[in-house]
Amino acid sequence: MGSVDLSLMARVFSERYSPSLAAFEDKPPTVDALSSDGDAIDIQAIVDSLDSFPELQADDGVWLPLHKPESAELTGEFVRYSDEDRRTILKYHWSPVDRENFQSIRKAGTTMIGWRLRFWTDDYTPSSLPSYMPGGDADDSQSVLELVPEHLAAAQWNTTQRSNFFTHLTEFVTAEKERARQERIDKYDSFDQHTYQHREGGLHEAVPVYQDTSTNPTQWHVSAPSDEDDDTTVDYICAETNLWEDTEIMIDTPPWVQSQSGLPALGEIVDSQTRALTFVISTDAADPQAASRSLRTIFDNDEFVISLYPIFNALPYDRELDCISRVQQQNAKYGPVAGNSGLSFEPARALNTEFPELNESQRNAAYQALCTDDITLIHGPPGTGKTRTLVAVIREFVERGNKVLACAHSNQATDNLLVGNSTVDEPDPDSLHEAHVNDELQLARTGTGSTNRVVQRNHQTRHPGNADVVGATMSAAAEFDTNEFDVAIVDEASQASIPATFAPWLAAERMVLAGDHKQLPPYASDEMRDRDLEVSLYEHLVDRYGQDAAQLLDTQYRMHEDIAAFPSAEFYDGKVKTVDRPNDPYTLWDLPPVTAHHVTGTETQRYGTSYANEAEADIIATHVNDLRNRGTPSERIGVITGYTGQIQTIRNKLNDLSVSTDKIEIDTVDSFQGGERTVILMSFVRSNDTGHSGFLSLPDVGPRRLNVALTRAKKRLVLVGNWDTLTTPEPTRDDCSDVYGNLRSWLIENDCFESTESRE
Repeated sequence: MGSVDLSLMARVFSERYSPSLAAFEDKPPTVDALSSDGDAIDIQAIVDSLDSFPELQADDGVWLPLHKPESAELTGEFVRYSDEDRRTILKYHWSPVDRENFQSIRKAGTTMIGWRLRFWTDDYTPSSLPSYMPGGDADDSQSVLELVPEHLAAAQWNTTQRSNFFTHLTEFVTAEKERARQERIDKYDSFDQHTYQHREGGLHEAVPVYQDTSTNPTQWHVSAPSDEDDDTTVDYICAETNLWEDTEIMIDTPPWVQSQSGLPALGEIVDSQTRALTFVISTDAADPQAASRSLRTIFDNDEFVISLYPIFNALPYDRELDCISRVQQQNAKYGPVAGNSGLSFEPARALNTEFPELNESQRNAAYQALCTDDITLIHGPPGTGKTRTLVAVIREFVERGNKVLACAHSNQATDNLLVGNSTVDEPDPDSLHEAHVNDELQLARTGTGSTNRVVQRNHQTRHPGNADVVGATMSAAAEFDTNEFDVAIVDEASQASIPATFAPWLAAERMVLAGDHKQLPPYASDEMRDRDLEVSLYEHLVDRYGQDAAQLLDTQYRMHEDIAAFPSAEFYDGKVKTVDRPNDPYTLWDLPPVTAHHVTGTETQRYGTSYANEAEADIIATHVNDLRNRGTPSERIGVITGYTGQIQTIRNKLNDLSVSTDKIEIDTVDSFQGGERTVILMSFVRSNDTGHSGFLSLPDVGPRRLNVALTRAKKRLVLVGNWDTLTTPEPTRDDCSDVYGNLRSWLIENDCFESTESRE
């Protein structure tokens, strides 16, 4: 009707606003302009027109959205039309008495109510179109409607393909569960009890209380001694020892006592109460009868104690298996994942929405997140502000009255999404924690794994039911009911497996996945590397719907443009640009942003399949010494190595320096994913004449691992390796030596490459 698109108006009203009944301080006064015209607004005609839109249907009538007095802009207010006792009335809120009041349609047509409904008729044309309409006052209305697709389709899966998909997922989780369990058993056999307890938890001196033979199997009750003089003693023994209920354990005698017959033996914690534990002997124990006899001897002697150590908690794996089954049984959850129902969007939800704190590509990603009906993807290469974008999206969802589940694959990543760089005394101004402090939203954190002091002090005690945003790891998200949340936001989604990501998908009606499938995929055991299952749901959806399914964040803020140049060209088709930094060279001292050394040192095999390289470690130490002497703080320097065997080799070299290096982190590429330093030094380690680069050159994960290594540095990147080895094709398998070849060519072309004689 008129020049206003009523269908679009209805959608925008229902999706963009949190509607409220119109509030008046007094009965709506007569509008002078109506009196002079002598005609009332035909509200019945408006009702007849708006009654056809599902978005405006109320339980007892129809919502009639109010626009501003002099424009067609929506306010989020409405009056409710209903037909009661043979009277047609409009209900509104009468503020002085804090209750609903009503007015007849005939009288309302001559009041302010009618005046604020007039643009929904043909008789009145607004001087300008509302901002939610193409060509309206908002400059981005048309671009938003064009940017967000209404539907994305994928090739259909038949019944066999669907069955195979879920069968493979189930087999994968089951195999990983058994592998992880056996790995922990082997670890217990490899370490002495003191070392194992220090690394994994446990209890050296559990005091026997009693045995309950009336149960099958027999239950053994023990208590944990507490030191009344020790203020650090944890009241709840599970948190102190990692001996949680349903955890598989190793039952043993204390380290200073010779093990008795049948011990150590596998068992399971079946109950925990403050400092009391109850366990049973597992049927998988090597000799359950012998173990039981030894325990009876210990429990019958007042001077004996027993040792318990955590071995394996199957809960995360069991949760994933349950999620696989639940998704498979629900078409609404299975359809978007398989591609059979496609991905759908409602572009009107993003109209009349502003994100002034975001750049253009971040805003476009935020718009698509708001518009999704099921799942959408945000592609965030390193340093492009992925988490910043998610925080803005979450705050907008909350403003619209949605309850949000904020997830990530790990406790650390989840806490980063919630509190960012906040400290106990000062909130990060761009974080959800700051919004919580300012009473803009209520934030809660579920689970027990957070080590962040800000989270522990402010958010772990709040009940999820009393919060607008609930933070949880994906495993913890499995505890929520189906569609308990309006939307789930998943950060670092490309680092979580498909079964793990099913948990937030089941817990929410809609889901936003943010990640980067050009970086490392989810963790899986080396034995499973040849299977095409350790992909994320994020990457699976990119494969099913194409690259256009993910909104790319195209401006990076972390790195100097020279550091970012090769990764952008090699891994992101040159689409990632560096933010303009006028009058800021963004360099460290007088050092070039990128330096690469070619060194023909000798690799030495360490710890089975790992390697070390003394020559490369010497070069790393030389650079560190120079950086520290120039005044670079040690905590701003990071050293990445391709192999764990090189870590201690480099640490030994740094310890020999006259400068302090204790705060320099030295670790593998995988451990540095998600991190950044002002300076990064990379040692590739491998050096041989046969072109064997090991897992660095695996054809699929090798380029991703290189991408991570190259994108951690902000102002200075040093690469140390034998480039002949790295660029020589593997003799017995496919590899990614061509990517290393491209990198060497780029380094040479940009005068970043220098050859260093071996120091061996």
